[in-house]
Amino acid sequence: MIDEAAITVACKVVVAENKIHVAKVAVEELEKTTKLAEETDLLLELTKDIHEQCKKRDLRIIFLFIRKQAKIII
Repeated sequence: MIDEAAITVACKVVVAENKIHVAKVAVEELEKTTKLAEETDLLLELTKDIHEQCKKRDLRIIFLFIRKQAKIII
């Protein structure tokens, strides 16, 4: 009887540890996805700014702006 209870408890501990691991992996993936989304938003804003400058056809400003933004991203 005690052996069965010990086995049951051990199984429940293993299941709980597995759920904790799955949750940790999910949080890591969420953090990576969030960072990627933030970087994508920054690139979208940069692209919009470049597009606006291209519409104005001031290439000198565009190249200076791209160089400045590249330093910020790197």
